[in-house]
Amino acid sequence: MEKSIQSMIQEADRLMKNGNEQACLSMLHDVSCMVPGNSDVWFRYALALDHFSKEEEAIPAYKKALKIGLNRNAERTALICLASSYRNVGEINRANETIVQVLTEYPDHIAAQCFYSLILADSGEPEKALQVLGRALLIGIEPEVFEGFKEALEAKFSELTKTIK
Repeated sequence: MEKSIQSMIQEADRLMKNGNEQACLSMLHDVSCMVPGNSDVWFRYALALDHFSKEEEAIPAYKKALKIGLNRNAERTALICLASSYRNVGEINRANETIVQVLTEYPDHIAAQCFYSLILADSGEPEKALQVLGRALLIGIEPEVFEGFKEALEAKFSELTKTIK
C-alpha cells in the first residue's frame, strides 16, 4: 500500500507541475482520506493547496501535518509555508508567531528571514524588514561578492535598529 501511496503522490506532483489543479487536489484529498495519519501526505496536500493559491485551505493541512509529525526539514518548510499562508490571508500576528518559531530554531535560515521581512513590512515595520532582509543577504551571499563593502553594509543595516521605534 505504501508504494501505491507514493505513486499517487508522484502523480499528484506531476499534475501540479502541469497545472492540472482539480485533478491534483482531488487526488491528494483522496489520499489524505485513505491514510489520515500520514503526515507526508498532509504536507504534500498543503503544499499543493498553497501552490494553487488556496492558502485558507492549506493552513489546516499544514497544521495537521505538523501535529502528526514531520521530519526536521519538512517541519521547517511546513512552518515557513504556514507563516506565509497566514500572511497571505491577513493573519499577520499568527504569521509573525510562526516565523519567529522557525527563526528561534534556525536563526540563519535565509528563506525564513526573507519571509520574516515580508511579514514585518506588512505589519508596518519597514525599517526592521529592511534590516532583516539586508542581514539575510549578507549571510547568504559569498563575501567576495561584496568586494570589501561587507563591513560597511553590516554597519548600515545595524544602524537601522536605531531608527526603529
